[in-house]
Amino acid sequence: MEVRRGPCRAHVETPAKPAGRGVLILHELFGLNDDMRRIASRFAEQGYLAVVPAMFGGPRCLARTLGNEARRQELDGWREWMADHGVVRAGIIGFCMGGGFALAHVATGADFDVASVNYGAVTVDDLSRACPVVGSYGDQDRIMLPQAQRLVELLDRAQVEHDVKVYPGVGHSFLNQHEGWQGALARIPSPMKTGHAPEAADDAWRRIFAFFDSHLA
Repeated sequence: MEVRRGPCRAHVETPAKPAGRGVLILHELFGLNDDMRRIASRFAEQGYLAVVPAMFGGPRCLARTLGNEARRQELDGWREWMADHGVVRAGIIGFCMGGGFALAHVATGADFDVASVNYGAVTVDDLSRACPVVGSYGDQDRIMLPQAQRLVELLDRAQVEHDVKVYPGVGHSFLNQHEGWQGALARIPSPMKTGHAPEAADDAWRRIFAFFDSHLA
């Protein structure tokens, strides 16, 4: 279903048996598409209230997405919305652009108990206030691969629990399944070697859910 909060909207999937836990899902540059809705459904099937804000959902939402402080307020607002709907403990997960946003957000000490960063850029230097992080990157993604090592170094320095894995033989967006023009665009040759990789994706999802379950029980 779609819900609105102020000028912005989000796609929401509710679990059959609510357990007081939720997840905020931050999309890629492709926006809130069918792939993000499938990911929300995957989380709902595991007992999470899943919320995917449409960060490009109109001029005012786009402006809030691009401004660091405005984006922080918007994401905190969705966390408050989740709390109003029964979520006690929450995780945040992002992909590509959304992965970088998720990491930057938890670095502020935001009210999330666990985070997942998938081929996202590391745009902060201090993760001492971050929650535990599980991350996934592909070693064929020449653009984002250096970010994996930087993420590990910063988490080690901050003594934050983490599980960051680089998958051999896969590239960017290997967890995502794009269709139509988005799928065609993703298949254009590039240094990121974008494309879905089922075996690596299955392993990454196993790690993500195990990590989330351990911190949101």
